[in-house]
Amino acid sequence: MFGYKPRIKAFLSTACLCTLLLAQGCIGLIPSPFNLYPGPRKPVQTNDLAEAFDIVCRNYRLGPGDELTLLFLTEWNIPTGTYKLDTLDKIAIKFILDPQLNEDVTIRPDGMITLQAIGEIQAAGLTPQELARKIEQKFVEANIFSKGESRGELKNYRLVTVHVLNFYEKINKLVGGLTTLTGGSQATFIVKPDGTIDLPLLRERILCAGYTVPEIEKTVNRLYRNGVLEHVVASMKLSSAKSRKFYVLGEVGGGGHSTSLSL
Repeated sequence: MFGYKPRIKAFLSTACLCTLLLAQGCIGLIPSPFNLYPGPRKPVQTNDLAEAFDIVCRNYRLGPGDELTLLFLTEWNIPTGTYKLDTLDKIAIKFILDPQLNEDVTIRPDGMITLQAIGEIQAAGLTPQELARKIEQKFVEANIFSKGESRGELKNYRLVTVHVLNFYEKINKLVGGLTTLTGGSQATFIVKPDGTIDLPLLRERILCAGYTVPEIEKTVNRLYRNGVLEHVVASMKLSSAKSRKFYVLGEVGGGGHSTSLSL
């Protein structure tokens, strides 16, 4: 029975304190990160917790051991008339004067195509209209087409047109080779002990330690747009936080105590 009376006293003291707080209206006046002013507040909702978690993740600074997931998606946002042919593109070349010369060809990895009568011609890096004019000029120089009045009624027509049948096959193959999954191609990377990651098709090693995921994502997209994946958008997310971090809570110095929390 020893210790029974102190327990009763403690219980009564707690009950009196709660009654006093209720009487003074103090309960529910604790400030909330979702409410700038203290006052009565509904219980925390699921969407509040999701918002807090999202804020933490967006401001989380990466460290060695953290795991990142990189999602690759193609984005075709090309102004009219600015598309330039690339290797592995399949094109149809049509001749208005002689349909027998029509050909469907695929641009080789060296950027060249081979046509009847005129042989090889550079195609990669040109717009379809530029390539059509270049082919027509080659046929004129070979005396296959006449640039005089013999064209008759066709004088104001384009004698050669280039039609793109399959485009950006090179980019599609590169993206598809990065581990194809539903909705895009994604891969997982772990931040190395030196705080960096190596990404496919990039020469530069990306420093991640000390930076947030949005900051790294911005850097990665800038590097990809300057390289072979010009029309690819890289989306990054933190899939696992495993780096060791230490946070100091409370007073530091001045005779006060401090509490550390390890993550």
